[in-house]
Amino acid sequence: MRQYKVMKGDRVMIPLLMNQETGYPFVVNEKVVFDTVLLAASREHTLIGRPLVPGVQVIATVEEITHLLRKRFIWKRKREEKKIVRGSRELVTIFRIDDIICDFAKYVSQRDLELDPSTNSHKSQ
Repeated sequence: MRQYKVMKGDRVMIPLLMNQETGYPFVVNEKVVFDTVLLAASREHTLIGRPLVPGVQVIATVEEITHLLRKRFIWKRKREEKKIVRGSRELVTIFRIDDIICDFAKYVSQRDLELDPSTNSHKSQ
């Protein structure tokens, strides 16, 4: 499995992804939830999973299922006139990232919540 860095609104191209329940590829305009997240970040906090961050979900919509351009494989031997050309086209799924759900308050200690992110000092009480 590959790793992808995404933000809300991004388009991601992934090799053809199959639906685990049906065993068939996802349908266009279908919502997909990815819950295997390795790292989640905002401007104030960063969560690094060991190996995964629990409770973080990425919600995406299938925009398109298409082929890539043909990959060509050519075999030619020295001093011979013939060559063998083979090719294949890979199926890919294109997703649009709709939302990233992460509650940083569950993971951050109370001391870190009291810090003012703009000045990195304690709030006046």
